[in-house]
Amino acid sequence: MRNDKLSIVRDSECIEAPLPIKPFIVIPTGKDTRILRRTIGSNALVQLERIEYDTVDALDSANLSDRMSKLRYIEQIYTESPDFFYGYPNDDPLKIMVIDIEVLTDGSGIFPNASRDPIVAIGLRMDGTSHIFAVAGTEVESGRTDYNILSDALATISSLDPDIIATYNGIRFDIPYLISRMNILGIDTSILGRSQGELTPTDIPSRIHWDMWKDVNKDQTLLGLPNKRLKTIGHHFGWSNIIDLGREALSNTSSLVGTPELVEYLDSDVKLTEQLVGVYIDNHIALAEKIGIPLREEINSYSSLIPKVIQIRNLKGEYIGLDSNQTKYLDRLGTNRYEAARVAIYDNGTEVETLRKYYPKISKVDFSSQYPTCMITFNLSPDTTRIYSIGKYTGEYGFNNTGDTLWLNLPDRNAGKQIVIRVDLTTDGFLRKILREYRTERNILKVQSRDDPDSKELYSRQWAIKVLMNSIYGYNGLSSARWGDLAVAIATVGISRWLIMRTEDYLGNSKVATDTDGVTVVGVPDVEAINKYLDKLILDNMGLQSEMSLEFEEYADGWFYRSKNYMYRELDGKVVRKGAVFKSSRHSRVYSIALDTLCEAVLNQAPDYWPIIRNIKDWGQYNISDFIMHTTLNQNPLEYSNPNSVQPRLARQAHALLDTELSSGDGLDYVVTKGRQYTIASVVNSLGDIDTSYYDDEVDKLLDILGIGTCQQLELW
Repeated sequence: MRNDKLSIVRDSECIEAPLPIKPFIVIPTGKDTRILRRTIGSNALVQLERIEYDTVDALDSANLSDRMSKLRYIEQIYTESPDFFYGYPNDDPLKIMVIDIEVLTDGSGIFPNASRDPIVAIGLRMDGTSHIFAVAGTEVESGRTDYNILSDALATISSLDPDIIATYNGIRFDIPYLISRMNILGIDTSILGRSQGELTPTDIPSRIHWDMWKDVNKDQTLLGLPNKRLKTIGHHFGWSNIIDLGREALSNTSSLVGTPELVEYLDSDVKLTEQLVGVYIDNHIALAEKIGIPLREEINSYSSLIPKVIQIRNLKGEYIGLDSNQTKYLDRLGTNRYEAARVAIYDNGTEVETLRKYYPKISKVDFSSQYPTCMITFNLSPDTTRIYSIGKYTGEYGFNNTGDTLWLNLPDRNAGKQIVIRVDLTTDGFLRKILREYRTERNILKVQSRDDPDSKELYSRQWAIKVLMNSIYGYNGLSSARWGDLAVAIATVGISRWLIMRTEDYLGNSKVATDTDGVTVVGVPDVEAINKYLDKLILDNMGLQSEMSLEFEEYADGWFYRSKNYMYRELDGKVVRKGAVFKSSRHSRVYSIALDTLCEAVLNQAPDYWPIIRNIKDWGQYNISDFIMHTTLNQNPLEYSNPNSVQPRLARQAHALLDTELSSGDGLDYVVTKGRQYTIASVVNSLGDIDTSYYDDEVDKLLDILGIGTCQQLELW
């Protein structure tokens, strides 16, 4: 964006458009400006002055008051001229190029660093065609390193001219590594973009850098996977062109340089990444078109942008967002964090901290779009909902409908307060209106999608609306939100928590676990009866017709450890594990094997665990690479307060044994060797060096978590 022009990329062409509105800020004033608005939260009337600027730079440098409404200029366009970007549609198909790189590793166990380790292969893929550029072995030996392949790859990028560069973990690795190597080799970094401008991992001038790691990380359908590696995601989706050379080979790519294996491996990776593009791109396009913002902003802006824009568009005619939730409520509540949704675990109806129990047939009842339908039912919106008073904590819930007002008395354990909230029932809040519209639109699309299951467009459009509806609650709860109000978030969570508790009461001893919006139960519940019960409960206590409803899903079986840590098996046999206790990404492969094997044994209710445990602990069957763990220095080695912690000890080894100086951000592979020593993996030459007692203890921790008992307890060893 220039000072007086707006840069827009349309159909692969960079064009400049005049600014559609003058940049501005709004501040409260004592003058009679005839611009009257109500403050969000307090509902107080305030006189406002709108100050306009001729340039965007002037807006950016304006800092007149803490209490001012100042948006990024691009956000001012979204809210003041919401149809503007519809005038610049992209009519041509988007050109999306996948990029992946492989870098030189020498088997030392030290994570590669662009200052010392060249790129050995660059993979590009666009429109179903791969372009692989690989260093020959002689180039590494002669010191020519990656100059040629970088130049060739950049020439191909420039020639094919993609609109979007798609990567997987590219913000943290591939793109910054490419930029660093280009700088080191004296290659003009602007070649990676379409136009002049500062090149950063998140901002490639006039192109979109789309790192799909963010999509995968937010994808609720992927919960329960052991890790988020690209290969793991590919196997989850059932893709077939997957080549995994394994940790040992990739930690020593010097042995692969110049071989067909490296080229085939990288080609497999860019094909997988291209398939991932197909999973998520239509969702982004649908949401950008729904709101009327550029695709670049939808993909790469902060997560609360879209709900913020929606709220400003609907509130700005009557309200002004001057103060953040933190400014409004921190002193009154004593905290920025209100009480979260309910989570619990039960044994025969009694809440317990730890369960360790298997159930052969379970179901989960949960609210469909719980928070959006709660806001609809109870008219929760910044223009209708206010915190009336804050008092001493009692733990009791209270509700009263006086006809024109709904009074909510909600306990908040986190704040240690009773929060009384007043909801205006004389008019529909804007959130009730738009959430109903979104729900109706989504339901129509879901029906159409069922009739046309192969239509990705229909699926993506209904998905985009679902994301949109769920994001609105989140924005109102943000401590930094100026155009939302904490009263909406507290009321939404508080009422939902109360309804979940009443659902728990109804289910009695059949309940096993509660997690935010649903309850897992033994057997198959009568969902129709529960919905009738909740409808009557809401009518009797709040005097309102419910627009909330429970759904249910059956599972083959499940095993529960504690709140938010459990596993279940779907009817098709797929096992889903949830919770930190089942994460293995920071552990060794031995640990991952033990976790997978023991979880399967528990769900299968193995009659005898001894043969399984004995097989897991047969340490001679493994390779050294199976014992490797990974750590990253989060500060320079000398800055650690404890010089004997893992990271500085490994850094000293790297200096002494490998003549390598490590700094913040460097990663290392290590193994626990005899005497509980942390040793860089590359210097471990024999299985006999491994401290198997450490890995015994790691497996024993799993045995204890899973309720099997340690080997000593079972008298197995």
